[in-house]
Amino acid sequence: MTLVTFAAPPTPPYADALAAAGDAGLLVASKQYMIIALPLAWLLTRPEQRLRDWLRLVIIATLVAAIVTLPWVVWKPTGFWRSVIALQLHERFRLDSLSLLT
Repeated sequence: MTLVTFAAPPTPPYADALAAAGDAGLLVASKQYMIIALPLAWLLTRPEQRLRDWLRLVIIATLVAAIVTLPWVVWKPTGFWRSVIALQLHERFRLDSLSLLT
């Protein structure tokens, strides 16, 4: 999904902007650290209306991510917090995960 969303060039009439925003939202919802990919969505927008298109894409992606994540939060908020946020904060820092060379 990452390759389809961020590596594929947009179609000339930019008809797939909504699909790209939806894909970006699913990407963000699937992994916590993929939020850093949203600034790269700047490259998917038209040069003449870049800021407006990028803001639209980010807002739609955020809404899609919230819609996908919200049922889990409502179902069991403490379990969601423990498994998504607290687990990451309690893990020890691993230097070997920073590079492919080590």
